[in-house]
Amino acid sequence: MGQYPFDLDCNLSGYARLLRKRRMGKVSFWTIRFQQRLIQLILAAHAVDDYDVVSKTLIGSSIWFTGVTCLSNSKEFSVRCSSVVVVASCTRPLPSKYVGMQSGKRYADRLAGLLAEPASFELFRRITQGTKEIRRFLWSAGFDEFSTGVLQQQREAGTANLFTTHCNANGREYTLGLTSELKLRKLQVAGFENVFEILQSFRNEGMDSLHSPEFTLLEVYRTGADCEAMMQLLESMLRAVEAGGSLSASSPEGEVALPVPFARVAFYDACEQILCIPRLECRLETFISRYPEQFVSGMGTFTWVFKAINKLLGPHFKDPTFITRIPAGISPLVKVNADDSSTTDRAALLIQGTDIADVYADENDPERVRSAMKRQFLEVGVPVNEEYLRVLEYGMPPSGSIGMGLNRLFMTMRGNLPANIRETILYPL
Repeated sequence: MGQYPFDLDCNLSGYARLLRKRRMGKVSFWTIRFQQRLIQLILAAHAVDDYDVVSKTLIGSSIWFTGVTCLSNSKEFSVRCSSVVVVASCTRPLPSKYVGMQSGKRYADRLAGLLAEPASFELFRRITQGTKEIRRFLWSAGFDEFSTGVLQQQREAGTANLFTTHCNANGREYTLGLTSELKLRKLQVAGFENVFEILQSFRNEGMDSLHSPEFTLLEVYRTGADCEAMMQLLESMLRAVEAGGSLSASSPEGEVALPVPFARVAFYDACEQILCIPRLECRLETFISRYPEQFVSGMGTFTWVFKAINKLLGPHFKDPTFITRIPAGISPLVKVNADDSSTTDRAALLIQGTDIADVYADENDPERVRSAMKRQFLEVGVPVNEEYLRVLEYGMPPSGSIGMGLNRLFMTMRGNLPANIRETILYPL
C-alpha cells in the first residue's frame, strides 16, 4: 500500500459512514469512515445512478459504495464511485464539524462524538490497538492472562474506599474490586508463575482530571523478578506499544519519547535536587510548612509521598522517568530495601509528568507482612488481611509486580483532546 491506505487503480467497495460532503456542480466529494480510516469518495453525476437523489444523503448515514481507487486533482487519495446505496439513513443531526462538542456533551453522548469528531475516534482506535499490543507482548513473554471476577467478599488490598452491593440470591454484601492482587497471588502459588489481568478497578472516592471511580487497571506479577527486572519489563512493553503505533500521537505536552533506558531518580534525591528539601527534612511536616495549600496534618505516608510525586516532582519530568526508592511505610506488601530500611524496592513511572505505573518487589515473608499490616491499621484503620497472609503461608516465591492505570497511559495518546481521564473512558460517569 505504501503511503496510501489502499492500492491505487483497484476496485474497492464496502459499508461506510458519511461524515462530511461538499458539492461542486455535478460532482460531490464525500468524507467517509471506512475500515477505521477517513477517505474521500468522488461522486460524478454521469457515473452514479440516481445521482440527484444520492447526493442528498443525510450526514451520518450508513452507505454501501463501489468504485476504483485514484488520486484526485489535488492528489488526495480517493475512490471514484460507480455506485452508492444508502443502507440506513441518519435522521438525528450530528454536531457541527466547525463548532464541535463540549467535553460534557461528548462524554454524555459518546456515539455522537465518535461519529463527528475524528480526534475522539482516533483516540479510541489507539486505545484498542495499544491494549492489543500489551496483551501480545505479555503473552509472548510467557505470561498467562486470567479474569478473576469483579465482586469480592472482602477487601483484597489498598486503602481506598469501596463500592458495596447486595446479592439478593444469598443475602450477602459484596464489594467491587480495587485489585485482583490476592487472586493472582493464589495462582502464582498454585504454579502459574507469570500472570496478568486487565481489569476494571472501582474506587468510591473523588473525581477529577486524573481520577475516576471506575478505570482500567493492568496488574502483572512475575515469579523470581525484582524491582529492576520489572522496570525493564515495563520499558519493553511500552516500546512494543510504541512500535504498534499507539504512542505516536502528539499532545499539548509534546511527543511521548521513549529513551533507552528510561531515566531513574531516587525519591529523596529528586526532593533535594528539585524542591531543595534535604533527605533528613523530607517528611510530612516539612511539606506542610512549605506547601500548606496541598499538605495537611494527618495525611498517611502513601498520600503525602504520592502527592509530592504527582504535584511537585512530576511537572519536572516530561520524558519517561522512574522515581525509585519510594519511602517505606506505604504498603505492607512491598519489600524494604536491603541497604536502606527507610526506602523500598518500589518505583513510580512518570510519563509527561503523570504517575502512570507502580513497580515493586513483593514482600513474601508472612511475619513481616503481618507486622506491616498492623502498623498500617494503626495509621489508616485498614484491618489485617488474614486471607493474604494465609496465601503467603503456603510459601510465596520471590516475585515482582507492575500495577498500571491504563487510562493514564491512554491520556498520552489523546492528541489535542483535553487532559482529562474521562476522554479515555468510553462511557464515563
